Amino acid sequence: MNVSQRLFGKVFLPLGAALLLASFFYPVCTRGGVTNWLLLVFLTGIPFGISQMFMFVVPFGHGFQETVLILFFNVLIGGIIGMIFLAFRTGIAVITLIQILFEGVGYAIHRAGALR
Repeated sequence: MNVSQRLFGKVFLPLGAALLLASFFYPVCTRGGVTNWLLLVFLTGIPFGISQMFMFVVPFGHGFQETVLILFFNVLIGGIIGMIFLAFRTGIAVITLIQILFEGVGYAIHRAGALR
């Protein structure tokens, strides 16, 4: 995997998706000039968490209230998992960015040594 693929796949894509979701949900989480950061991170993490859930319970044979409750719990659990996974993906993005920077500096030092 070359540098541009790693940079795009592990840094720009997850952080860009998180930034896009956070900018979308920011007005929802701000009331009277005060931002509820926990709710913002929770709402931003929902798409990350639902995609990582091993089992998404689909309600069949229940009434309307039970169906809404089961779907609500699915989204709630997905948001909690997403908060953890979003922090994990952000950490991976920072580590990957630092690795790429060190590889670039090492290549520049090696290249400068070869030119002497």
